[in-house]
Amino acid sequence: MGTGVPATFIPNLKLGVTQSWNASLEQQFTKALALHVAYVGSESYHQATTVDRNPGQTGAVGIANDPLRGLRVNQAFGGIIQVQDGGTASYSALQLGVEHKFSHSLQFQSNFTWSKTTDVGGSGDPDFESSVSNPYSIQHDKGPSSLNVPFVWVSYGLYHAPTFEHSNFLVRKLGGGWELSAIFTAESGEPFTINGGNGNNNSGYN
Repeated sequence: MGTGVPATFIPNLKLGVTQSWNASLEQQFTKALALHVAYVGSESYHQATTVDRNPGQTGAVGIANDPLRGLRVNQAFGGIIQVQDGGTASYSALQLGVEHKFSHSLQFQSNFTWSKTTDVGGSGDPDFESSVSNPYSIQHDKGPSSLNVPFVWVSYGLYHAPTFEHSNFLVRKLGGGWELSAIFTAESGEPFTINGGNGNNNSGYN
């Protein structure tokens, strides 16, 4: 097992760039009720990601005893982890919102987001991450981000009970002026990855 190099950087490493955009429509139906519809998107380039520049070889396809199987390109070294700037990420979302301002003792707001987030990895920090699964193609690992939560629905409501100001003292104090509020949140689960096998190439990556 050769000496490992835990952290190097590609020459002329570029800083990450993110472009974002949005478009929205709003319609007020009554003095209290309004609808909001929006599209939000972003695209990120030159995101840092880690690549093993000295990966283990899988050998010839179909030959289990290939002498190159499991050997690294440069056998004098172990893994050579390099931070590169080839990662990309994107976000697209449809946002829907309904708002009822306080009127007739009732106020509520409901917001729904349908989105998708994709990337090629996480932070690109060699202290916390292994290499991408295919060191010869960073985009091979592009897929749903660990932050991808496609559906999020958040609603809240407030009801203000009558004050019974013309009723007797007991009714006003015990039954009047109460507020009832509620918050509802629902969202889809986060993605997960099934790992296993270690690639059978001496790389140590799943």
